[in-house]
Amino acid sequence: MVSRGAMPLEETAAAVRRVTIRQQPWTEWEQVEPVWRALAEARQDSSIFLSADWAGAWLQTFGAELDPVLSVFTCAGEDVGVCVLSRSRRRILLVPVTRCSLNCTGEACDETPYLEFNTLLCRAGWEETVAEALGDQLATEQWDEFAVDGCSPGLAYEALRRSLQRLDVETEEDWRRSYHIDLAALRRTGTRYEAVLSGNMRGQLRRKAKAFSRNGDLTIRAAGSEEEALEDWEHLAALAKARWTGRGRATPFHSHRFLLFHRTLLRSCFGQGEAQVLRVMAGPVLLGFLYCLVHRRKVYLYQSGMQYAGDSSQSPGMVAIGQAVTHYLEAGMDDFDFLAGEERYKRCLATGARPLVWAVFRRRSVTQRLFGLCREVRSRMWERGGTC
Repeated sequence: MVSRGAMPLEETAAAVRRVTIRQQPWTEWEQVEPVWRALAEARQDSSIFLSADWAGAWLQTFGAELDPVLSVFTCAGEDVGVCVLSRSRRRILLVPVTRCSLNCTGEACDETPYLEFNTLLCRAGWEETVAEALGDQLATEQWDEFAVDGCSPGLAYEALRRSLQRLDVETEEDWRRSYHIDLAALRRTGTRYEAVLSGNMRGQLRRKAKAFSRNGDLTIRAAGSEEEALEDWEHLAALAKARWTGRGRATPFHSHRFLLFHRTLLRSCFGQGEAQVLRVMAGPVLLGFLYCLVHRRKVYLYQSGMQYAGDSSQSPGMVAIGQAVTHYLEAGMDDFDFLAGEERYKRCLATGARPLVWAVFRRRSVTQRLFGLCREVRSRMWERGGTC
């Protein structure tokens, strides 16, 4: 277990050279889980995506395919950091590329649960030490790319970035915004949510809510039992799949593993209120379902499934989100996060945004040089009107 006591300054400085990494197969998660849980709970910036429940559900779903390794960082008998490292192989322009990923990611794009608010999980003040130890370990291993998906900026990411850049890598960073609503600020100032929206958006929301209200009062209710939550989740999945398939868009709801992951997560988190499926109604008419993850008074709007009655201009999703924001504001939550993405509704309904980075560190190896050459050849062929 993790000791909560702080080490003396002189001992901490010396410990930089004495950090060891204990690597265990993913099948030994039960041994590592208490360490992971303690470190996650000790950090103020830890998210639902770094919780032991998320990690356990991910390992149970994707472990057999990816065969990830659990790495525990230890100093003077104390566990000071932990992470998951998974490897996947793919071909890009006929070039085989081995990618190593930090924490619960690395699965195929069409079945990913989308890891966000990721970071190097360690004791506060140990970011540099743990990042250097991880970099030293990676220097001895075979990989072409090291991926850090959906990472929060801060001490841990900067330390990890410096450590990896010692390995002679090319760094590619894709910065995205996660839009959110500061519920704590609304509560503190006594401001109604609608009041902080633009006049145009406020008018739209009221008109659409009024149109649905002709069927009866708008209501929102979280599933009251695990069985009901799982049943509502299946309804949500069916609605989302029908919606996106009808628009010719790919959706992870077609993936057996994606569905299995969330069923597992729901069973694990429902009891403590960290996975909730909300049903939104207008009288007897169903608007749809919202799947929210809740952690430390922060709500993550993860997925939705809306009932469209042939007229998408009704915007049941917008009305449902408005109901959910009020629901969680009254429930005492501090933040409502839409997660990463530039969808218009996120920008219009949010009160702020946070940066997240998807970073790839590529070794300047023969494989990467060959990959770069193939990419350059393809680019030149396209410029000449050819194909590749």
